[in-house]
Amino acid sequence: MKTDGWFSSYTCMKAMNPQSVLSTQKTIQTSTTNTIQDTATKYGLIDRRQSDSSKKINLWDPSAAAEPSPFTSIGFYSMDSQKEALQRIVTTLANKNEELHSFIETLRHLLKGLQVNSSKVLADLDEEFDSIYSVLDEMKESMTNTIKQEQARKTQELQNQLTQSANALESSEELIEFANAALDIKDADEFTKVQSGVTMAPAFRLSVKPKASDNMTHLMVDFSQERQMLQSLKFLPVPRAPEIDVSDCLVADNSVTVVWRMPEEDSKIDHYILEYRKTNHEGVPRVKDERCWEVEDNIRSTEFSLTGLKFDSKYMNFRVRACNKAAAGDYSDPVTLETRAFNFSLDSTSSHLNLKVEDCCVEWDPAGGKGQESKVKGKENKGRQYDQKDCDKYQRTVEVAEHEQSLKG
Repeated sequence: MKTDGWFSSYTCMKAMNPQSVLSTQKTIQTSTTNTIQDTATKYGLIDRRQSDSSKKINLWDPSAAAEPSPFTSIGFYSMDSQKEALQRIVTTLANKNEELHSFIETLRHLLKGLQVNSSKVLADLDEEFDSIYSVLDEMKESMTNTIKQEQARKTQELQNQLTQSANALESSEELIEFANAALDIKDADEFTKVQSGVTMAPAFRLSVKPKASDNMTHLMVDFSQERQMLQSLKFLPVPRAPEIDVSDCLVADNSVTVVWRMPEEDSKIDHYILEYRKTNHEGVPRVKDERCWEVEDNIRSTEFSLTGLKFDSKYMNFRVRACNKAAAGDYSDPVTLETRAFNFSLDSTSSHLNLKVEDCCVEWDPAGGKGQESKVKGKENKGRQYDQKDCDKYQRTVEVAEHEQSLKG
């Protein structure tokens, strides 16, 4: 017997005997249960651990499941219950799909942000090291010039002494020869002149002590301490992400008070940055929203009140980050708060002629009715007569009340 689907099988079961019907029904129930469970498990609608044969849920017996399941109400003969269960599955799957779409957008945004931020910090790192290299090059050039200048100074002094000594030596040798020749002079006056010339020789006035030494140890360097400092270079410490305490947050009267705390006490925190935006989406804030984040900076405490808001959206997203004097930390997990409000607007077309109506602001204008009288002439005379009649009736009521009051007095 060839059948197509559950209901064709059910039609064919009418021609079977009761035992065959029960057997066929059991077979179809088991097959359908396994198919639905496998499909639900595949898409994460039920726990995969339930795929164990010893722990399978009997989808045809609502009392067999420990927890309510979208499949427990499926009945073989109840089309409505099947549709209801399928609708729950579709709703769950649709919510899951929306969550996955948002999660995919978040991941893509994070990947893009990661690439941009990584490029930025790499550029900053290159800039910082280039500045260190520049300082080192400047210091090297300056210290090299100092050594060269010291070398030139000593070289000049020693060279001058060398030249003077060489000249004195040459002069002394000539004087020695001249003095040896003068020893044979017999004339006393002539001998005295020669003796005076030898006594005044430059060699006697020349110091034999060097004016400079070859020692250059006073210009040696040891950068071991600086090397240790360079080797201890590390990234700036940033504060951890705060945690927004939703239970302590307050939303009322077009104002929101946001409260947060730090996971660990950090005395180096200088201030906080609070960001918020309006949205009509409930749940986890979306990466892409129709409105941009607004910023409140330089917050010194762990709570902040936003006043003067206009609750013209269903929800608001909030996130906060901590900053020290060096850098800002990660954002907290964003939270969504519901901003309930009764929104209305004033209609200037149906208001009193002496009322000046602008959006949510109303002002009394004594001269406003005079300027509008020409515009309302000829419109709904009956209605205007009714207004006048109503005013006359009110006036009579007031007069009667005043008369009764005077009688009582």
